[in-house]
Amino acid sequence: IRADLDGKLAQSLQSLEVGLTRERRFDEAQAVLAYREGSAGTPARNESGVAATPPDPGPEADKSVRAPTGLPLRASKEQPFENSLGMKFVPVPGTDVLFCIHETRYQDYAEYAKRAKGPVDGAWKSQTVDGYAITERGGEHPVNRVTWNDAQKFCEWLSKKEGKTYRLPTDREWSIAVGIGRSEKWDEGVTPTMLRGKVKDEFPWGTRWPPPKGAGNYNDESSKAKVPLNQPPIEGYDDGWPTTAPVMSFNPNKFGLYDMGGNVWEWVGNQYDDTEKARVMRGGSWDNSREFYLLSSERQFNPNGLSPSFGFRIVLETP
Repeated sequence: IRADLDGKLAQSLQSLEVGLTRERRFDEAQAVLAYREGSAGTPARNESGVAATPPDPGPEADKSVRAPTGLPLRASKEQPFENSLGMKFVPVPGTDVLFCIHETRYQDYAEYAKRAKGPVDGAWKSQTVDGYAITERGGEHPVNRVTWNDAQKFCEWLSKKEGKTYRLPTDREWSIAVGIGRSEKWDEGVTPTMLRGKVKDEFPWGTRWPPPKGAGNYNDESSKAKVPLNQPPIEGYDDGWPTTAPVMSFNPNKFGLYDMGGNVWEWVGNQYDDTEKARVMRGGSWDNSREFYLLSSERQFNPNGLSPSFGFRIVLETP
């Protein structure tokens, strides 16, 4: 009886919280959320009504996982919504989602891989490229060597874990977030391949070429010294990171989003064209130096492969 009543109470509280949020009565919704989470943490009782002793989580309990803070609809650039993995999300005007301010990190994906019920391809674990290994702040670097399917599975796991809807951004949402949404015409039937490179002379850092110091993590002099690539580096540019850099190492854009250019190519939800044989990536990466590849409007495509320059960023749908 108690279990049945507790279940009905939890459902009622959740419905009340959603209703208050829709009515923008945020303080009351926050209070219900706090009460609901507190109720969920109330010790279970045995048949005599005495509070039962909770099981010892053991020495391997992961203390990096936390309860989400705040309500998604109250998120702002100054006060992001923070989920249970410590990922921060902000609104982007012109979209109906909250964007994660950083690319999905190695530590975020490691939590998923540790708790996922099904098998997870282990390619993501490597942080070495051509003999150069990341040794500094490894958990804060963007996860790479993940396919589009891998990114989808991460979103599904996190959505189920938190009872929210996480996903990859659409190509159009990504364009808005990088600052070229009004410059692209998304008429009916338009596909990403039709928009590739159409907005000229606009980069995630602005309109200057070459990029100014600190613009982002690209193929630079440090890459040339440690991880020689087929493309020559951007002449005279040195961001200090031979491969990926810890997320948020460079200045954010006007929406508070970091690394919208460079670090890793970011999978988005769309197919490249109507053939549905390739998926779209945006933003350039640490191994790119050519001007065309670094345009905000550039799209790369891949059937579903993995590479040390392929990663992803997620968004959170709001009610």
